[in-house]
Order: sequence, then C-alpha cells, then structure tokens
Amino acid sequence: MQPELQQVLDFVEGRMSAEQFERALMENPKFEELLSTSRVKFSAQNVDTTTYLYVVGLQLKNIGNALNAHHVLKKHLDAVGISYKPTELYSETYDLFITSQPKWIECGDDELFRQQILPFATASSKAEKKLQLRNRFLVLFRYAKNPPEWIQGGAWPIEDGKPLYFLGQVQVDAPELFHDIGAAYLFINQSTRETKVVIQLF
Repeated sequence: MQPELQQVLDFVEGRMSAEQFERALMENPKFEELLSTSRVKFSAQNVDTTTYLYVVGLQLKNIGNALNAHHVLKKHLDAVGISYKPTELYSETYDLFITSQPKWIECGDDELFRQQILPFATASSKAEKKLQLRNRFLVLFRYAKNPPEWIQGGAWPIEDGKPLYFLGQVQVDAPELFHDIGAAYLFINQSTRETKVVIQLF
C-alpha cells in the first residue's frame, strides 16, 4: 500500500489525528493525485467536487470539519476497495460538543472545547460525560443574572482563551442607526475590566 493511502487509512481508523493528517495533506502533493479519483457529492449543499479538493478546503482543527473529512475519506476507501474499522472518535466528539453545552452558550470555539472542556469528560458512560462537560461549560461561561437570549445564534466573545463574563442585554430600537430592532449584549473581561458589546438584529 502506498504511504499516502496508508495515512488515509490511519486517519480513518484513528491512529493519526486530524491535525497530523491535515499537515501531511498540505505538505505532500501526492495526496492530490490519490484523492482526485473519487468525488464528493452533497446535493443539499450544492457540492460536487473531488475528495481532495473537498478535504483540502477544510480546517480539520474544527470538530465538524474533522467529522466531515472522516466521512468522505471512508467513502474514498470504499471506492478503492480498502477495508477498514473506522474510529468513533470524531462522531463522539462532535456529539459531545453539540449536546453537552447549554443552548444559550452555542460555543463555536473548537480550541477552547478541546483544551479546556473535553479533558473533563473522564466518566465511562456517555450520559455522565455529557453531565461533566455541561458542568465545565457552566464554570467557564458565566453571567450576572440571566444568560443571553440570542437572536441570531450564539456569539459569546472569547479573549485570551477565556469566555468573557456576561453582564446583561438591552433592547436596541434605534431606527436612525439600524434598520431593525434587536439587542445589545454586554460582556466584560474580568482581568482587564474592558467591556465588549455584541449587537444582533432581527
């Protein structure tokens, strides 16, 4: 088996991390020839391209992107007739990322999740892991009285690897400035005492 195909197999089976595979993909031009023999088609997303172009366009440190890459590379191995035992790591991590955090957080920071939240999932059962992670989210994402009620999805600011403290929100109704009404969310950096405002409109 050629080395590049072995690396695809190692990624799919969990012996090679997403970051390691991405580095190999970027540094080795032979991957383009290897992964251009199969195609990725997602009609709902209007995607029809080679496996190589699809995967090389993803940032694999993103939890969702790593899962997508894992999915399409399994299909590539199917297409070339290579058997494999896929790791469940990427689907399990994505599921924990999505289901363990309270809806009012909607954390999109994969690095924070990997470094400061996921290591706290030490329990053996999935339900206990989710509870551990939820509790860790609550330690990091703090608020004064009530959590934010997002209009357009979570946009909790993070500075120096730490979520800012949420002070509160006020309605925004200023037609001379904005076309629509909305809300202004006020956060503070507890270390520097600097504030940040996030504005979302309907």
